[in-house]
Amino acid sequence: MGQLALDRLSETRESIAADLSNLSRIEEKQGHREAALDYGERAYRSYKALGRSDRAVAELTRAIRFAKELGYREKTQRLGAELASEDRRPAQAR
Repeated sequence: MGQLALDRLSETRESIAADLSNLSRIEEKQGHREAALDYGERAYRSYKALGRSDRAVAELTRAIRFAKELGYREKTQRLGAELASEDRRPAQAR
């Protein structure tokens, strides 16, 4: 059983977000940009739900890079709009 599955069983949300981020990086190193994008987006949403805006923004920025590299124009625009929204939020709300 993989670490992500174990963390899901233990319901450790912070660990799940970290696993998703790590999976994104692994997929990136293996040249699997679509999978890296998918895991990166999931990591972003997980960190955002936890209120970890620093990590959320980092994951979102990586996801945008993958979307651009893959030529996913609409997804790049949508994620870019989310990043702009994150940047406009007051520091205490992040």
